[in-house]
Amino acid sequence: AVHIGPVGRSPRAGRAATRAALGVPARRPLVLVTMGGVPHGGFALMPLLAQPQVQFVLAGGGPARQRIDNVVVLPHRSGLYHPDLVAAADGVVGKLGYSTLAEATRAGVPYGFIPRAGFRESPVLARWVTERARGLRIPPQALASGAWVRRVPELLALGRTSERLTDGAAEAADAILARFPLGAARGTD
Repeated sequence: AVHIGPVGRSPRAGRAATRAALGVPARRPLVLVTMGGVPHGGFALMPLLAQPQVQFVLAGGGPARQRIDNVVVLPHRSGLYHPDLVAAADGVVGKLGYSTLAEATRAGVPYGFIPRAGFRESPVLARWVTERARGLRIPPQALASGAWVRRVPELLALGRTSERLTDGAAEAADAILARFPLGAARGTD
Protein backbone atom coordinates (compact mmCIF):
# COMPACT_ATOMS: atom_id res chain seq x y z
CA ALA A 1 0.00 0.00 0.00
CA VAL A 2 1.08 3.55 -0.65
CA HIS A 3 0.96 5.78 2.41
CA ILE A 4 -0.17 9.35 1.81
CA GLY A 5 -0.89 12.33 4.01
CA PRO A 6 -4.41 13.45 4.89
CA VAL A 7 -6.58 14.64 2.03
CA GLY A 8 -8.13 17.93 3.04
CA ARG A 9 -9.65 21.02 1.51
CA SER A 10 -7.34 23.99 1.01
CA PRO A 11 -8.19 27.39 2.45
CA ARG A 12 -9.53 29.92 -0.06
CA ALA A 13 -8.88 33.13 1.87
CA GLY A 14 -5.79 34.21 3.72
CA ARG A 15 -5.48 34.15 7.49
CA ALA A 16 -5.62 37.96 7.73
CA ALA A 17 -8.74 38.21 5.56
CA THR A 18 -10.61 35.59 7.58
CA ARG A 19 -9.65 37.19 10.87
CA ALA A 20 -10.79 40.57 9.54
CA ALA A 21 -14.14 39.03 8.51
CA LEU A 22 -14.48 37.76 12.09
CA GLY A 23 -13.33 41.04 13.65
CA VAL A 24 -10.33 39.38 15.31
CA PRO A 25 -6.99 41.24 15.54
CA ALA A 26 -4.01 39.55 13.90
CA ARG A 27 -2.06 38.91 17.11
CA ARG A 28 -4.93 37.79 19.34
CA PRO A 29 -4.96 34.03 20.05
CA LEU A 30 -7.95 32.46 18.28
CA VAL A 31 -9.43 29.07 19.12
CA LEU A 32 -11.96 27.62 16.70
CA VAL A 33 -14.51 25.30 18.32
CA THR A 34 -16.15 23.09 15.72
CA MET A 35 -18.13 19.94 15.32
CA GLY A 36 -16.95 19.63 11.72
CA GLY A 37 -19.87 21.29 9.99
CA VAL A 38 -22.57 19.81 12.23
CA PRO A 39 -24.73 22.45 13.95
CA HIS A 40 -24.49 22.37 17.73
CA GLY A 41 -25.13 24.61 20.67
CA GLY A 42 -24.06 22.65 23.68
CA PHE A 43 -21.13 24.77 24.81
CA ALA A 44 -20.88 26.36 28.21
CA LEU A 45 -20.14 30.05 27.50
CA MET A 46 -19.06 31.14 30.99
CA PRO A 47 -15.69 29.31 30.87
CA LEU A 48 -14.97 30.93 27.48
CA LEU A 49 -15.88 34.38 28.76
CA ALA A 50 -13.52 33.81 31.71
CA GLN A 51 -10.61 33.72 29.22
CA PRO A 52 -10.82 37.26 27.76
CA GLN A 53 -7.29 37.12 26.35
CA VAL A 54 -8.41 34.40 23.89
CA GLN A 55 -10.88 34.85 21.04
CA PHE A 56 -13.21 31.87 20.62
CA VAL A 57 -15.16 31.18 17.43
CA LEU A 58 -18.00 28.67 17.74
CA ALA A 59 -18.64 27.36 14.23
CA GLY A 60 -22.25 26.19 13.94
CA GLY A 61 -22.86 27.27 17.54
CA GLY A 62 -26.11 29.17 17.10
CA PRO A 63 -28.89 30.17 14.75
CA ALA A 64 -27.39 33.57 13.92
CA ARG A 65 -24.02 35.30 13.98
CA GLN A 66 -23.40 37.13 17.22
CA ARG A 67 -20.52 38.41 19.33
CA ILE A 68 -20.53 38.04 23.09
CA ASP A 69 -17.35 39.68 24.40
CA ASN A 70 -14.52 37.35 23.30
CA VAL A 71 -16.83 34.77 21.69
CA VAL A 72 -18.07 34.85 18.10
CA VAL A 73 -20.97 32.48 17.48
CA LEU A 74 -21.45 31.50 13.86
CA PRO A 75 -24.51 29.80 12.39
CA HIS A 76 -24.15 26.51 10.56
CA ARG A 77 -24.19 28.28 7.19
CA SER A 78 -22.21 31.38 8.10
CA GLY A 79 -20.82 32.11 4.65
CA LEU A 80 -17.29 31.49 5.94
CA TYR A 81 -15.48 28.50 4.47
CA HIS A 82 -14.53 26.00 7.21
CA PRO A 83 -10.92 25.49 6.00
CA ASP A 84 -10.48 29.30 6.15
CA LEU A 85 -11.68 29.31 9.78
CA VAL A 86 -9.24 26.50 10.60
CA ALA A 87 -6.33 28.27 8.89
CA ALA A 88 -7.10 31.53 10.72
CA ALA A 89 -7.01 29.81 14.12
CA ASP A 90 -4.15 29.21 16.54
CA GLY A 91 -5.89 26.10 17.85
CA VAL A 92 -8.89 23.98 16.92
CA VAL A 93 -11.10 22.14 19.40
CA GLY A 94 -13.77 19.72 18.28
CA LYS A 95 -15.00 16.21 17.70
CA LEU A 96 -12.45 13.93 16.16
CA GLY A 97 -13.32 13.62 12.52
CA TYR A 98 -11.30 13.06 9.38
CA SER A 99 -12.09 16.35 7.65
CA THR A 100 -11.27 18.57 10.61
CA LEU A 101 -8.14 16.53 11.31
CA ALA A 102 -7.01 16.90 7.69
CA GLU A 103 -7.75 20.64 7.62
CA ALA A 104 -5.98 21.33 10.93
CA THR A 105 -2.97 19.25 9.93
CA ARG A 106 -2.77 20.88 6.55
CA ALA A 107 -2.92 24.35 8.16
CA GLY A 108 -0.34 23.45 10.81
CA VAL A 109 -2.79 24.19 13.63
CA PRO A 110 -2.85 22.17 16.89
CA TYR A 111 -6.00 20.12 17.36
CA GLY A 112 -7.73 19.58 20.71
CA PHE A 113 -9.77 16.55 19.77
CA ILE A 114 -12.71 14.86 21.43
CA PRO A 115 -12.75 11.12 20.65
CA ARG A 116 -16.13 9.70 19.67
CA ALA A 117 -17.31 6.47 21.24
CA GLY A 118 -18.97 4.14 18.80
CA PHE A 119 -17.10 5.45 15.74
CA ARG A 120 -14.77 2.78 14.41
CA GLU A 121 -12.37 5.32 12.93
CA SER A 122 -11.97 7.33 16.16
CA PRO A 123 -9.15 5.23 17.75
CA VAL A 124 -7.21 5.22 14.46
CA LEU A 125 -7.55 8.98 14.00
CA ALA A 126 -6.65 9.63 17.67
CA ARG A 127 -3.52 7.53 17.31
CA TRP A 128 -2.58 9.38 14.11
CA VAL A 129 -2.99 12.79 15.79
CA THR A 130 -0.90 11.84 18.83
CA GLU A 131 1.85 10.22 16.75
CA ARG A 132 2.09 12.52 13.73
CA ALA A 133 0.44 15.88 14.41
CA ARG A 134 0.09 18.46 17.14
CA GLY A 135 -2.81 17.30 19.21
CA LEU A 136 -4.34 17.14 22.63
CA ARG A 137 -7.01 14.64 23.71
CA ILE A 138 -10.02 16.21 25.41
CA PRO A 139 -12.53 13.94 27.19
CA PRO A 140 -16.11 14.28 25.84
CA GLN A 141 -17.48 15.27 29.26
CA ALA A 142 -14.97 18.16 29.43
CA LEU A 143 -16.49 19.66 26.28
CA ALA A 144 -20.04 19.86 27.63
CA SER A 145 -18.95 21.17 31.04
CA GLY A 146 -16.47 23.68 29.70
CA ALA A 147 -13.62 22.11 31.69
CA TRP A 148 -11.61 21.84 28.43
CA VAL A 149 -11.05 25.62 28.52
CA ARG A 150 -8.46 25.11 31.29
CA ARG A 151 -6.36 23.30 28.67
CA VAL A 152 -6.40 26.16 26.14
CA PRO A 153 -2.95 27.43 27.24
CA GLU A 154 -1.59 23.89 26.75
CA LEU A 155 -3.18 23.69 23.29
CA LEU A 156 -1.87 27.10 22.24
CA ALA A 157 1.61 26.23 23.59
CA LEU A 158 1.79 23.45 20.98
CA GLY A 159 2.00 26.29 18.47
CA ARG A 160 1.24 26.53 14.81
CA THR A 161 3.80 24.94 12.58
CA SER A 162 5.05 26.10 9.23
CA GLU A 163 5.88 22.46 8.46
CA ARG A 164 2.88 21.28 6.50
CA LEU A 165 2.27 17.76 5.41
CA THR A 166 2.22 17.40 1.70
CA ASP A 167 -1.19 17.43 0.08
CA GLY A 168 -2.53 13.89 0.34
CA ALA A 169 -4.63 14.33 -2.81
CA ALA A 170 -1.53 15.31 -4.81
CA GLU A 171 0.38 12.37 -3.30
CA ALA A 172 -2.44 10.00 -4.31
CA ALA A 173 -2.51 11.40 -7.83
CA ASP A 174 1.28 11.03 -8.13
CA ALA A 175 1.11 7.44 -6.89
CA ILE A 176 -1.66 6.60 -9.36
CA LEU A 177 0.18 8.25 -12.25
CA ALA A 178 3.41 6.44 -11.33
CA ARG A 179 1.55 3.13 -11.50
CA PHE A 180 -0.68 3.98 -14.46
CA PRO A 181 0.91 6.70 -16.64
CA LEU A 182 -1.61 8.75 -18.61
CA GLY A 183 -0.35 7.53 -21.96
CA ALA A 184 -0.70 3.93 -20.85
CA ALA A 185 -4.26 4.54 -19.68
CA ARG A 186 -5.18 5.73 -23.19
CA GLY A 187 -3.21 3.01 -24.88
CA THR A 188 -0.82 5.54 -26.44
CA ASP A 189 2.21 4.82 -24.30
